Amino acid sequence: MYNDINKVVFSGNAGRDIEVAVTKNGFPIGKFSMAVTRSYKKSGATEYEKQTTWLNVSVLGKYANVLAGKVKKGTYVIVEGRLEVREYEKDGEKKFYTGVLCDNLRIVGNNSGGGKAAASGGETIPSEFDNNGDDGSGDEAIPF
Repeated sequence: MYNDINKVVFSGNAGRDIEVAVTKNGFPIGKFSMAVTRSYKKSGATEYEKQTTWLNVSVLGKYANVLAGKVKKGTYVIVEGRLEVREYEKDGEKKFYTGVLCDNLRIVGNNSGGGKAAASGGETIPSEFDNNGDDGSGDEAIPF
């Protein structure tokens, strides 16, 4: 039997400071946005164009508390995790949330001045948890 693979790696700038909230069960959940920008040249063009994709990143458990105060707006990070799509209902309407569930994060540098930070050095902040698909929230709905 084969196991499906759901693994993503993104590098870019944090769009806002990480915000950590705690569920009713006392389980910490951290959230921040991240901008991933690619450059490309259209056929026949002389100039490069940029396209930015904004991602929602969630960090679960103790790892969210570890990253609190370290992931700030403009920080250049490398996020490794998995793509997650959640379905929920709001005002009687079915909605979907797509985001990245972070397993590991590397802070490469602070990039508040624009452009990419130097990729040398940096701080890898290891994740010491394995949630095995359990977000720790029990039956609580996590509002995204």
